[in-house]
Amino acid sequence: MARDAPFTFTTRAPAKVNWTLEVLGRRPDGYHEIVSLLSTVSLCDRLRLTSAPAWSVTVDAPEPLRAELLSGDNLVQRALSALRGGAGPALPAAHLHLEKRIPAAAGLGGGSSDGAATLRLVIAYWRRTVGPAAVAPLRPRLLAIAAGLGADVPFFLRGGTQLARGRGELLTPIAAEPWRWLVLLVPPLSLPHKTARLYALLTPRHYTDGTRTARLAAALAAGDDEAPCREAFNAFDAVAEQAFPGLGRYRALLADACGGPAHLSGAGPALFACAPDAVAARAAAARLRRMGLAAWAVSTLGRGRAARVVVRRVATRT
Repeated sequence: MARDAPFTFTTRAPAKVNWTLEVLGRRPDGYHEIVSLLSTVSLCDRLRLTSAPAWSVTVDAPEPLRAELLSGDNLVQRALSALRGGAGPALPAAHLHLEKRIPAAAGLGGGSSDGAATLRLVIAYWRRTVGPAAVAPLRPRLLAIAAGLGADVPFFLRGGTQLARGRGELLTPIAAEPWRWLVLLVPPLSLPHKTARLYALLTPRHYTDGTRTARLAAALAAGDDEAPCREAFNAFDAVAEQAFPGLGRYRALLADACGGPAHLSGAGPALFACAPDAVAARAAAARLRRMGLAAWAVSTLGRGRAARVVVRRVATRT
């Protein structure tokens, strides 16, 4: 196939929720050891790639987020730089366009997912345009490249439901992926350097031994799709109100709308609650949006859909 073949490559960059997030303790390197069971969900950014004579990135997002993302210090640009540095200058360039829908710095992994989507998309583009041999040297290094971009980026390379250990980069796919409808609520609360600040609020009494996550993984293996909602746990819940004053009000609104407990995702401030079905999830999300809140009805997204790259031929005039 010619290098300039008229194709577009698109992929989702899904958000995630942490069903569990246990902090086991502080490591000698200063990071915290965690164990987490997490799933991708159907709130997604989208990334589109087209061949171009030079590399470029554009962003569709509300201001001021768009300006921040175009500043150059974003995970699309960083992933692109990491891949190009490992592949050399001979591989063809492209234009990438990011449609940003996941709220930034919310605990939903949007930036990390964009970075992983960039890796998937560019690898697929090079594989299609210049052949598998051109990308073969990158394959063994892809997880290391992803981990160098951020602890959550390796998870988003495949998505679905996975068990994460270490700093989050040691991954085990869960074969029995849960199918659940959820409602996401992102409160209008922000905290600079929030992840570091939440970790700083934790003390040894907040540490656990991973039993909760192991129990959830075992329940999923036994076919219990209700287990994620029943066993949800996040170590940061114990200190979230200190970090985000007023979070309790939004937690109560979400719990009331869904008729069940609301849980923190990641380091927050995003919250999620389970719903029995699509109708109930959409009704609850609509109720919260009528209050002026940012809310979405979402379903879990399995590995096959979360990481798919779609290739389409561009219609050309003859």
